[in-house]
Amino acid sequence: MAKSRYRAEKAYKNEEFLGSRDARPLRIQSEYIEPEARFEKFDISDTVVFFRIRPDQVETPSAKAAAGGPCEKKRDQGC
Repeated sequence: MAKSRYRAEKAYKNEEFLGSRDARPLRIQSEYIEPEARFEKFDISDTVVFFRIRPDQVETPSAKAAAGGPCEKKRDQGC
């Protein structure tokens, strides 16, 4: 069988595709698979994750009052 002059680029080497909206599920999945492989390589079986909120991101009660008090919207509409 003759080789084609127009070979398709492998999807995993196609930077334009990998950065596209269509490839988003692949990028998300890789964020789970790659660390898992790294943990396995270094024989890590348990981890602890710490979350931190920066002080400038915390809304104080006085800031809520200055913004017009408590949320008046229904729960399903969001505040």
